[in-house]
Amino acid sequence: MYEIFILSILMNFPAHAYFISKIIEPWFKISRGTLSTLLKKMLSEGYIEYTNEDIPFKSNHSSQTYKITSLGKERFFSLMLDTTESVNFVKLFHIKANNFGLLQASDILHLTQDFIKRCHRQQEFLLKQLNKFQNEFDDFDSKHLDTFKKNASSSIKLQIEQLQTEVNWAEEIKKDVDYDKSTK
Repeated sequence: MYEIFILSILMNFPAHAYFISKIIEPWFKISRGTLSTLLKKMLSEGYIEYTNEDIPFKSNHSSQTYKITSLGKERFFSLMLDTTESVNFVKLFHIKANNFGLLQASDILHLTQDFIKRCHRQQEFLLKQLNKFQNEFDDFDSKHLDTFKKNASSSIKLQIEQLQTEVNWAEEIKKDVDYDKSTK
């Protein structure tokens, strides 16, 4: 996930490591060592390269400046259109949505529809888990167990509601793309 984030930054402008870390920070905690290792790996794979170009954001920190290569652009678009990640699909979609301006409308619609389906599948899974969980301990009578069941059930319901909020947001993205397509 770090890789697509770094490439997405460099798709827009060259940047130094310190600035990259500051952009990533609201989404992920990333240590200097992790970022440095990842940048070195991306350099060796040919996705990014050093540059002496002026950057839009100056820093008092001494840091190498990077820009994306043509191979890095190919990798970026490949990662953007990849829908196989399942564990962190919500966070990954947020990163991708920040970069929808770089994609064709048809690709945005495909990614958005895939995201909505994943949210619905996760909601269905959580509902099954909730029902199973609530019925699992019916034979036990314990105040502590009842409190635990209530809190755990509330937590699962909250996750379901959060996923519905994600679906609502994705539906708005779809409407915006459909509107933009119809006005062109």
